[in-house]
Amino acid sequence: YSGADLVVVNTCGFIDSAVEESLAAIGEALSENGKVIVTGCLGARKNADGSDLIQSIHPKVLAVTGPHATQEVMQAIHLHLPRPHDPFTDLLPPIGVKLTPKHYAYLKISEGCNHRCTFCIIPSMRGDLVSRPIGEVLLEAKKLFESGVKELLVVSQDTSAYGVDIQYRTGFWD
Repeated sequence: YSGADLVVVNTCGFIDSAVEESLAAIGEALSENGKVIVTGCLGARKNADGSDLIQSIHPKVLAVTGPHATQEVMQAIHLHLPRPHDPFTDLLPPIGVKLTPKHYAYLKISEGCNHRCTFCIIPSMRGDLVSRPIGEVLLEAKKLFESGVKELLVVSQDTSAYGVDIQYRTGFWD
């Protein structure tokens, strides 16, 4: 952390052990670097009084965002670190940034969940089920294959519910 200009901690807010690990990572980053932005599901959690959970535990955090908040995270980064004048710093590879070994990749097919199980906070943090269009999913799978991926791990909060929100919509691929 000490060599970084700023640390972004991506958190999990669902599993107690992951929450503890996320909070510990935030504390460690704060003590070693001092400039920390928090994102992810834990960022969406609130205390019983509605106040921000992370800010109440780690008040020196520069910013807190929820999941899928890329623009908010980038705004927070550029607020605390002046944007370099190099136009190439914003370019990403066509497939994005892959954080897995070359032979496999995660392929997200939907986001959220329509069930309201009393033990689960996913719907309150991720919202209702939103399936990605099949053409978009298959196009991403094709690009991953072309980049050398041999195994796709299909993921979502409720994989078995894929498509129930779009039912009979067309828009197939090839």
